[in-house]
Amino acid sequence: MANEASLSCKNGNDMNLPLTSSREERSSLNFDSKKVRFAPNKAMRNPLDNQGNNIKATISVKTVSLNPNILDAVFTHLHLRDLKTSRLVCHDWNDVGVTLLGKRAYLHANKLFTLTATKLFGVHVTPVNSQLFRHLRISDNFNLSIWSNKMKTGIITQVLTEVPEVVQLTREIKFDVTHKEFVPPFLQGIRMLRSTKIRHVDISTHVQSFRDYIIPAETYQKLPPQPSLTSVKFKTLSDSQSGRKLEFQPLIKVWLDAAPNLTTLDIAASFYPNLEGCTNLKVLRFEFLDWADIKLDKVTKMLGQIQTVDEVPVMSQLTSLSIHSLHAYGILGFFDEDHFPKLKTLSLHHASGEGTLTSHLNLWRRHEGVQSLGLTVDFLSSKNGEEEDFGEEIVEMFPSVKELDLTMKHISLSFIPAINRIMESFKTWDLERVNVAVTLGRQISVLIEVLKTMSILQGVKSFQLLDITSSRVHFSPYIEDIILHSRGFKSFEISGYEPPEVVERMRSIFQASRAPVQFRVGRHT
Repeated sequence: MANEASLSCKNGNDMNLPLTSSREERSSLNFDSKKVRFAPNKAMRNPLDNQGNNIKATISVKTVSLNPNILDAVFTHLHLRDLKTSRLVCHDWNDVGVTLLGKRAYLHANKLFTLTATKLFGVHVTPVNSQLFRHLRISDNFNLSIWSNKMKTGIITQVLTEVPEVVQLTREIKFDVTHKEFVPPFLQGIRMLRSTKIRHVDISTHVQSFRDYIIPAETYQKLPPQPSLTSVKFKTLSDSQSGRKLEFQPLIKVWLDAAPNLTTLDIAASFYPNLEGCTNLKVLRFEFLDWADIKLDKVTKMLGQIQTVDEVPVMSQLTSLSIHSLHAYGILGFFDEDHFPKLKTLSLHHASGEGTLTSHLNLWRRHEGVQSLGLTVDFLSSKNGEEEDFGEEIVEMFPSVKELDLTMKHISLSFIPAINRIMESFKTWDLERVNVAVTLGRQISVLIEVLKTMSILQGVKSFQLLDITSSRVHFSPYIEDIILHSRGFKSFEISGYEPPEVVERMRSIFQASRAPVQFRVGRHT
């Protein structure tokens, strides 16, 4: 049985590649390299061979079929599985195919090592084509003859130090960490290699063992500089409940410190890597896995390590920003005119259970460029509205506002004093347009108080009463007041759900008064 080497494609699927083949497998009666070198006499117009085949046509086809560039283009269209299992018909095809395979698949390097029966504890390295060493994969998947952990850890170092092709040919290494014990011998092998031509390192950690093994501190001594290393990918799936979310942080740090020319970093972890030394970084993909514990101020600090003076402001072309307060929480020293110099339109959304709008405004610094401001305020979690008495702070922070869109949810009579103070502060703006939307439920009396306090604002005003669920009995006492106070508005819209008879009655009353009140309600059936 022919020896086989295990390879895995970029998506991690394992396949076997025949390492040796018979001469009959490498050549075919249909493709004779001697015929390709045949040069017909110029005097021969249509020379034929003994079987009557046109020699010129045969030479032309075979010349094309042996052109390395053409073969490379043809083999590129093969599925990786087909490329691995194909029996190539001649040496030329084999050379092109194995080179392409070395570029598209990872060689399971630790599977090349087997325990020999002739020598006690002797390890044999299965020979493979040198081109397959371009991409190496090191994992916990060993030959069945390698059974002890001591032998496995030793082989991980040997993969890097006892295979001559690695130092010259290897361009990518993928290291799957399922046992923490494998980390020290892996880094030791890199140190023994010293400087390499490795361009990309892909490390993923998913510890399966339950041994309480602690990686020794000396494991993370500095690696030799790797000037060719321009790309690093790192993903850790260590158990967050065990309090060990930071245990692999030194593993990524030791690689970042060894890569002075790093341009691409793709990291998924539950910690914030130190990027201070990544002076040439052009692409950063960062995924924080433990989303419930993310600290966005630490994310901001991490990003600040790779900024230069020329890169500030970081969002120099942004003109409009809408941000939910929960998402903004924890980002400090970022929301200001230095980082958003062209910002004109800003919307801040605040819902119940997310603290107060004032607490989120503390994340901002004065911005004189904002001209259109949208605010969503939910009073549900407030006791009497004092928590949302943010008017003066808003005006001081955004002094140039010309357009205001204000949405207030779950308003009751107890919040009216706070709303009056907010509107009094907003009066200092030279507003050109104001749109206010409120939700009241059945408390229609609150509507009149809101309309009164809005009257002090400048600009063209619009009003929306959202999601009403009242009946004609609740609405009727306030119809005259609504008509009176709505006359100062360009538009006045009421939406929600009402019985058909209430809708028709209310619409006819407002139409007769010529007030700008529009009913846009769904009808109960």
